[in-house]
Amino acid sequence: MSQRNNSTRNISLFVGLISLCALFVSLYQAKIMRQQNEVQLEAVKAQLWPRLSLGIDRTYDNGELSAYTLLIINKGSGPAIVDEVSVTHAGTEASDWWHIFKLSNIPDSIPTFINTANITGNVIRPGEVIRVLDLTDNTELMQTYFPAASETDISICYSSVFGDTWQLYREGLTSTLQSITVDVEECSIQGSIWEK
Repeated sequence: MSQRNNSTRNISLFVGLISLCALFVSLYQAKIMRQQNEVQLEAVKAQLWPRLSLGIDRTYDNGELSAYTLLIINKGSGPAIVDEVSVTHAGTEASDWWHIFKLSNIPDSIPTFINTANITGNVIRPGEVIRVLDLTDNTELMQTYFPAASETDISICYSSVFGDTWQLYREGLTSTLQSITVDVEECSIQGSIWEK
């Protein structure tokens, strides 16, 4: 009888050991699957990664400014969801472009008709170019505002379809300097009231 008990006990220990090994293999497989899912998610995020850029299109004829357009371009591969926009002039928050012109001390005698686009809350497709401000059709305003545009700064907070968030910042709207983009945890532009 004792030999039978030993055999039963050995078989039980062996089955327990096999079960324990199976448990470790299952846990290891689950870990590998989780890592593969993370890699696949990052690959999908990379395929749908937005990257906004602010550009200035200027043209001069005989040394005089004849065209001025502020552009926002999605150079990424995914849509950009614009969450918040803030524009300041000489450190003062502005509510719209006409407020910027007032802060820039544009005389009331100059008409302020412009071509503009509201981007807050919009989705900008990959490759899409939006004319945020176009002063080309108002030469007098364009030539009066342009020297003051160096004191106008713009911040745009945008996100991807996955909720990753970036803040685009451009200091001054006269030079051809590139915009600065940084990753942020969430949109938190101070006083963001721009064209809501």
